[in-house]
Amino acid sequence: MIYSIGLVGSDEEEDPKILRRLSKDTGGEAYFPASMERVTDVSMRIARDLRQQYTLGFMPAKSEKSDLFRKLDVKVTAPGRSKIHVRTRLFCWR
Repeated sequence: MIYSIGLVGSDEEEDPKILRRLSKDTGGEAYFPASMERVTDVSMRIARDLRQQYTLGFMPAKSEKSDLFRKLDVKVTAPGRSKIHVRTRLFCWR
């Protein structure tokens, strides 16, 4: 996962969409703080996010067709919490 902190200005060559895409494609997030003072807040948010991660694994039963896709449904409950944000990403290995 890639978490990025973009310190962009008014330079035409800067393209925050690239950082957003790279971060999103890897399961991370991109942040663009409005000032240098906000970088600490963003860093703390990233650190908290990294501490609250879980990895789930799934190993399907053997099949003659090794290229079958399977649908996985991830459901999260958090009693006492009214709102929870969940991000998932797919990782395949053969």
